This record gives sequence, C-alpha cells and structure tokens, in this order.
Amino acid sequence: MPTTEQLRPSIERILRLHLEKYQCVSGEVLYRPSALTSLQGFKPDGSEKLVFLTDRELGILLTDYCKSLDCAGLIVEIDLIGNRTNFHPLSMADLQAQSRALAEQKKSNAQEKIEQVRRDLQSRTECYGPVLADAVATKLEAGGVLGYGHRDYCGMGLEYRNAVWCYGEVWDGAMGAVDQQWTSRQMFVDWLTNQSDASLANLERQDSFYWGNQTIERVRLQAWLAA
Repeated sequence: MPTTEQLRPSIERILRLHLEKYQCVSGEVLYRPSALTSLQGFKPDGSEKLVFLTDRELGILLTDYCKSLDCAGLIVEIDLIGNRTNFHPLSMADLQAQSRALAEQKKSNAQEKIEQVRRDLQSRTECYGPVLADAVATKLEAGGVLGYGHRDYCGMGLEYRNAVWCYGEVWDGAMGAVDQQWTSRQMFVDWLTNQSDASLANLERQDSFYWGNQTIERVRLQAWLAA
C-alpha cells in the first residue's frame, strides 16, 4: 500500500482541480468511509460552495490514506492563495463528536427557522376590515366554500351551511368539527372584520406544525374572492 507521503500529492492535485473548477480559493474536505465526501469551498468574495465529490480515484486515494494511518476519517484543508494543504486524521471519537455537533446545529437551525416563521406571522396584525369581511360573507352565502381539497390536513376554512357561518379545520377537503360559528351574518362580519393573518395563524397551538399552515390570510381571501 502506498505511504501517506506518496498519496498526498495525488489527493492535493485532484482537490485543487475541484476548487479551481468552482472558482474557489480555499476549501475543506471531509472524508468518512460510509458517507459522501463533501468539499466546502470558499470563493474570493467570501461566499461558500458545497460540492459532493464522487470522483472514484479520489475515493480510493482517501481510503488508502486513512488505512495507512489506521484512522476513521480525514479532514483536508486547502489554501490555493497560500499554497498550503493540511491533513487532519480523525479518530472514531472525533467523528462521533462531529456528528453530535452537526445534529445539534441542525436542530438549532430548524428551531430558529420555526421561530422566524412565528415572528413573521405575529407581525401581520392589520385587520381585514369591513369591506373584505362583507365580501367574504356574501360569497359564502352564495354557496362558496373556502377550503383546500387534498388528502389529510387542509388547514382552516370557512363555509355557510344550514344558515350558519362556520370556521374550522378542513381534513381531506371537508370541514369536520367547527371551531366557531355564527347564526347572524352581522356577527360573522364583525368577527372577520377584526381578524388578521396573525390572529388566525393558529399561533396559540403548541405544535408549530399548525402555525400558518394553510390558515386564513388576507391574500388567500382576496384570491378566493377573485376566483
């Protein structure tokens, strides 16, 4: 088996070609035998480029490099401007710690995304007003139904049935249990007049799945009225 000193030049050559291909001046490669090899490249303006490397020759070289050192993985840092390449062997403990850190980062990113959605919805507090509310009531009276029609959870909807204005969850294209209802047109119009995207975004529910998920919104009402 070739030694690490014999393998390094070939690995460097291939990785430099990949960096140049994507106009990157530096980069970091993470190699783990059981995963796709990733190249995190950095361009002159500081922007990043993530590339998954499927080069068969490179895979063989990296595998041989790790075998020669009896290590579980490898990080290779390349700096084209400084003409430097550093190899960092990884133990199994290193890979496990790295996996845990990556999982925690993904969890944190996902939570931040959810919180950003919540903040955006909370900011949309402009009431729909009487004109829009009255137009919605009129279309409902004429037989219109506001509700998505697909499998499983379809969000929130509005309909007028048996002389009652109804607001509730829609499942499989049909409203089941009604959350709120009004026997007076004026009471329904008054209610909808004072609602907003924020108030109808289901933010009071603990499960973030429901936050803004096919809820009643101004643009949805306007599109429905125009249809």
